[in-house]
Amino acid sequence: MRTAGSVAFAALGGGVVQWGQRLGVSGKSVSKYRRGEAVPRPAVRELIHELGGPAPSAWDEPLPFPEPVVPRAVPVVPADGPEVRAFADELLQYVRQELAALQGDALAEPSARARQLRDLTQSVTQLGKLTDVGLVLSTRQILASPNWAQIKGAIVAALEAHPDAMTAVVEALQNIEG
Repeated sequence: MRTAGSVAFAALGGGVVQWGQRLGVSGKSVSKYRRGEAVPRPAVRELIHELGGPAPSAWDEPLPFPEPVVPRAVPVVPADGPEVRAFADELLQYVRQELAALQGDALAEPSARARQLRDLTQSVTQLGKLTDVGLVLSTRQILASPNWAQIKGAIVAALEAHPDAMTAVVEALQNIEG
């Protein structure tokens, strides 16, 4: 849970490795402190405060409301331009060649195969973005999204003045959710 301390600490900036060295903890711990996934021990809180960070008590102050989720800007790439289509075709050919090579190389080290598969997955993801293919979310993925409850609550709240419409929408949403 994000606290006033975690938000203030994250705002200080600096690298997680450098902070970890100063505090005598791992960079992973620093990252968890910043995200609110862990709270530093009292001695570490004091040291953070001495180094210009939040007061030790700030780590115990929950935020009064959840932080807003700011959507990332996703560049819109037209999928119908000749340059985009040519690049997508080249990328698809590359993926096919590399996949065939990977399947044919039974002696490759597992770590090398894993890297190749990761790289191919990234290429396929990029190909999907260029062509608008494969970017469909399943109902399960949408319902599992942390933003779904917020959206559903906003819809239901907006319909409170219209009980018949609200009942119909709630029933429709319950049918989708199973």
